[in-house]
This record gives sequence, structure tokens and C-alpha cells, in this order.
Amino acid sequence: KAAMTALREAANPDPRYQIVEDYVINPKSINMGELFGEVNEYTKEWTDGLASSIMRDLAAREDKNRKWVVFDGPVDALWIENMNTVLDDNMMLCLANGQRIKLRAEMRMLFEVQDLSQASPATVSRCGMVYLTTDDLGWRPYVLSWYDRTLATKHASTGEPLMDEELKALLIDMFDLAVPDALNLLREQMQEPVTTTDLQLIQTLTNFLDAFITESFGFRAKDKIETKKKFLNYIFTFAFTWAIGGSVIDIKYKEMFDKYLRNKFNHVVYPNTESIHSVFLDISPNEGKILFRTWKDRTPEFNYVSGMPYFDIIVPTPDTIAYTQIVTWLLEINKPVFVTGRTGVGKSIVVQNLLRGSKESRRMDTIPLMFSAQTSSIVTQMTIEGKLQKLKKDVFGAIGDRRNVIFIDDVNMPAKEQYGAQPPIELLRQLIDKGGFYDRKKLNFIYVQSTNLCICAAPPGGGRSDMTRRFTRHFNMVAFASQSSETLKMIFRSILGGFVNSGFTDGIRKLSDQIVVSTIEVYETILKEKKPIPSKFHYTFNLRDVSKVFQGILMVKAVKIREPEQMARLWIHEVTRVFYDRLINQEDREWFNKMIEEILNRSFRGVMKVNYEELFEKNKIYFGDLLGLDDDERFYVEITDKGKLLKVLDDKQDDYNSENASPLKLVFFDDAIEHILRISRVLRQPRGNAMLIGVGGSGKQVYIYFLALESLIRLFYIEFDQAIELSVEI
Repeated sequence: KAAMTALREAANPDPRYQIVEDYVINPKSINMGELFGEVNEYTKEWTDGLASSIMRDLAAREDKNRKWVVFDGPVDALWIENMNTVLDDNMMLCLANGQRIKLRAEMRMLFEVQDLSQASPATVSRCGMVYLTTDDLGWRPYVLSWYDRTLATKHASTGEPLMDEELKALLIDMFDLAVPDALNLLREQMQEPVTTTDLQLIQTLTNFLDAFITESFGFRAKDKIETKKKFLNYIFTFAFTWAIGGSVIDIKYKEMFDKYLRNKFNHVVYPNTESIHSVFLDISPNEGKILFRTWKDRTPEFNYVSGMPYFDIIVPTPDTIAYTQIVTWLLEINKPVFVTGRTGVGKSIVVQNLLRGSKESRRMDTIPLMFSAQTSSIVTQMTIEGKLQKLKKDVFGAIGDRRNVIFIDDVNMPAKEQYGAQPPIELLRQLIDKGGFYDRKKLNFIYVQSTNLCICAAPPGGGRSDMTRRFTRHFNMVAFASQSSETLKMIFRSILGGFVNSGFTDGIRKLSDQIVVSTIEVYETILKEKKPIPSKFHYTFNLRDVSKVFQGILMVKAVKIREPEQMARLWIHEVTRVFYDRLINQEDREWFNKMIEEILNRSFRGVMKVNYEELFEKNKIYFGDLLGLDDDERFYVEITDKGKLLKVLDDKQDDYNSENASPLKLVFFDDAIEHILRISRVLRQPRGNAMLIGVGGSGKQVYIYFLALESLIRLFYIEFDQAIELSVEI
């Protein structure tokens, strides 16, 4: 396009060279009616489509400019069939209202697709094919082009260039030394949670270098050449660590990458006791100091605040500090970020806290979105448009010197349509690729300025879809690794230690460390021994389960728990509710009880008597707040008198029956009482969600109904049957 336009502007005599205009459409970011137009089935009114509108306007023009209509998106057997008469000798677009649009000879249709898996032979036979592979170009031309666009134009505050030819040669040599082997190592021996492309990782590396090779980071043009070379070596290895090595999460892959980088850059001094991912670059230009220090040095001390809501408690760790800083550097230079990692590692909370703290300090406004399986393209666009400020005609963005960050959680949740595309993802790809999207009614292009994207998603699987590489390639990948056992112990020691230090006895305070270590042991054991299989597909345990154990422990009050044995029994109850209640057969439940018995004999023998039959069969441990239904404050306490609980439940049922024409006739047998206590524990917690699984007639609905009445909870029913159809609107 640029070459033909330049030749025409240079008055080239060849008539084939004319000014080229291109009009880019993503056909899967909108529905079929919005693409080619549709007739309203009720009013019979015709609504024009985006593609038909563009082609009609271009066909009416009589100038010699070349007009390219580019369909930049997946091809499927529906929308492309409407183009058959356009692509053959007829050169005519036929619309649903009977209109025929004859295309001019200057008009061309271009299709930019990832593959042709959904294309029909009729389409393929009408188009010329150009197949581009990543190996044809490689990454080196991009690096040279990036250097000329960015680093070559950077100047110090004195006006002196930051880089010269000698430093450029050193930088390019480091690329040639480290990149090819690292990419081979990554592709052949490692596995990424979200697959990246080679050029995507190189772009991330150049983005980090762009952020680091600045005066504000410590690179000074006035320094000696030896100092600047040392700076480049350290900066490159640090950027390389988080660009090429930042897309993997497994410890064994990080160790492989650690060994590779130390061997390639043996003149760069790393702390021997730390991995390359656990250090940051400390630069003091005035002192001439460039060295690596551990992220622990930047981790603030955690102070527990009594009464703080559980989900507001954040314990800073070296990992969270590192990830926060990495994402911050990228957002500060307006680069899109994709945060991934296994469920429960803290992706969303880390990013949300960063963006919350950046509102004033970095003048960033957050536009939060949450995707689900039924998220549609039009709702996504309307939500984004509604949060942006209109700056002028067809231009939206942030006001003044502020910037917008669109934060999307669970971005890979939208369900794939029949032919494998995800319309909301295609809309976002158009936004990040072309800088905007088309107005759904006026059909004009809306430009979005001063707006960046930060997205979060767990790896594909379990309802999460694998997104197209054409979308993910735009992002800088930051993969959050799972917390190590020691880090988990540190986090929950901080939380539980702060909690028991606020009014509990010395015996209970001494027990907190045993509770933390034992909980982590239960989690790691069940994660290792009980894998999900088709008959036990819900055996998926993650760090949220560990957190739920401590959330349950934090529900008690110091005035009700005075003895270490009471705290030990509370711990047994909470790990049982979180892990045991998910097990579906007697074999697994007995295995779990024996594991708890073993841990009690090893870690809690001095606190309580351990008798398997007494603890797990005769007198099961239950905590709840149902004994105080009429009290102003309902305490979470151990229920030792089942007869008293039974009387409370019967009295509440009698009170309800005396006031309502449709009486309840519940029989509170042992299993029913246990189910009611389990459900009430979940309902009293913030964000307490429960899934009740059982055969018809087992009491799932009536237990919820009864507890909702006693807890003054508003109850809503959503019933599904075979007559209900889910319609997905693009």
C-alpha cells in the first residue's frame, strides 16, 4: 500500500501504481446482520450493514484510487458465502433486501486470516493465496527496526544521544548470542501456560529495554563507555529474564532457564543463593553501583489489622512485589499486559491493587470488565464506550494527561461460536490492532486514544478457551508461578499469627504455627493423591481452598475459644469442610480421615487426645452459629449439644408454620442437620458460594429455603428446563 501510494505521489508513469485506500473490517467482531445488513422481521425495515455500506460508498466513487476492503478476521462458511458473487466475474454484492451493488474495477477484496480450516472450496478457488510463515522474516529485522525507531532517537537531558554505534553493536551481539538458543530451549523442552510466539517474546524484551535504557532508570550518556557497557549487560540479562523466561510457571522450567542464562552471561554476577527470577537490578549511578539484589529487600512487613475483612487482607511476598513491579514498568510505557497463571495464585488481586494505587500516582483510570461464557461482543463494546470520554467527533479516550487501562478478568471465558471464533476477543483484537472499532449504528470508525489493555486469565481448560494467537501476540506475557510451600507458610503465618495475637491465650498463639504447617501439608497431600478423573471431575484443589480454611478459622471470636484443644478442633472442622466435603465415596473419606489422624498424632498430641472412632464417627466436630439465631451477635462456636441444636431448629420451624399457610414438615435427622450446618457455614461467609450435588429428593432445595428464612436472606429461584434455550448474541 505504502509503496504504490509513494510511487503515484512521485508521478510514476506506470498506471498500475495509484494511491491506495484500505478499509479494514473484522467480520467476526459483529454479527451477520451488522456485517451485510438485515431486514427487521417485525417492522420489515432495512438496516444497512458495515461491509455493504463501505462497498456502496466506494462503488459510487469515480476516481482512480485503488480501494482495498480488508476482511481481517476468521473465515467461516456463513459470512464468506455472501462474498462468492463479489469474488467471481460478476463482482456484485447481493444483499438480503434485493439490492445489487456492482463493484468497480479499482476495488479489491483482501482476506487476512490465521487459517482456512472453516473455509469452503468455493471461497478458496476464488482467491489467490499468499502463505506467510514466521521463519521467512524471523525476529532480527524487527530488532533492528525497533532500535532505529526508539533507542537511536533517545537523548539525554543535555541533548547528547544515549546510544552510539559501539553500544548498538554490543546490544545486537547480545541478541544474537542469547535469543536463538533460548527460543529453541523454550519451544523444545518447556511448556507455557498460554502459548506465545517468538516475535511476541522479542517484542516484550525490546519493551523492557525501552523502559530501562533511560536516564530515570540510571543510564547516563556522560558515563564512561565501560560503565555503559556494564549497564547494558546487566540490563539485557534482567530484561531477558522476564521477557523470554517470564512466560513459564513451573519451577523446573525456571531452573533450566536460570542455568541457561548464567552460562550465556557468566560475566554478569548473580547472588549464588538466589534464582534469576528472585532478584532485581539495583542501580546507583552516582556511586557507580550496578548489582542484583533480592526482591525480599523490597518486601514491606505485614501488619495485621484486627477486624479487617478477610478478602482485603494482602500479605506482600517477594513474588507479589516482583510481579507488581514488572507489570508497572510495562503499563508506564503504555504496553498491553497479559497476566496468566494457575487458579488461586493471586493474579487478579495483584493487578487490581496495582491499578487502584495508580489512580493518582500514575494518573491511570481503570475500566474493569469481567468476562463469562455468555459475554457478547456488543455488550463489551457498549461497556467500553460508556466508560470512555468523548474528546471530539469519532475520538474517545481519557481527559487531559490521564490514561485509561481496560482491565479484563477471565478474558478467555467467552464461549466459542459454531466455527471456533470468539466475537468479544475479535473486538478487542480490533481495538488493540487498529486503535478502535466501528460504531454499531452510524457505521463510522471510533478511534480510542490514551487507552491500554491489561488482561488476566488462567490457562485454557475447564471452560476456558484457547484464544487466537492473533490476539495474544499483542501482549507482554507475565506468568505468575504458583507459590512455594515456604511462601504459603509465610503468608498464612502472617495472617493467623496476627489474628491470634489479638486477644487469644498464649496456648492458642503457640498452636498457630502447627495449624499453618498442617494445613499446607493437607493441601499438598490431597493435591498429589486425589487427581480429577471423569467420575471425580470436581477434585480440583487450588490455593483458594487453603485460604478458605483460614477464612473459616478467622470467623471465631477470642471470647469463645480459650483453650488450645478448642482451636485444634476448629482446625479439624475447617479442613474437613473445605476438603472432606468434596470427596464423593467412603474410600476417599476414610483416606482423608486417616491422614488427619496421622497429622494430629504427629503435631497436636500434646493438645488433644486423638481417637479415630471418637473424632470421625461417634462425635463428629461441627461449628456453626445456629444456636444463637435470636441473639444480636451470632457467634461461630462448636456445637457439642446436638439436642439443643435440634430444639432450636424445631422451634424455628414451628414459628414459621404458625405464620404461613404452607407449613414446612422437615425431619431433622443426623444427615439433615449436618447438611444444614455445612450450608450455613458457607452462607455466613463473604463471597460464600455453594454447589449442592445430589440425586432428586435429597433435600437440596428445602435446606436452602429453611436457612434463608432463618438468616433473613432474600431467596431467588432460577429454574431451567428443556424448553429454555440460551441464545448467544454477538
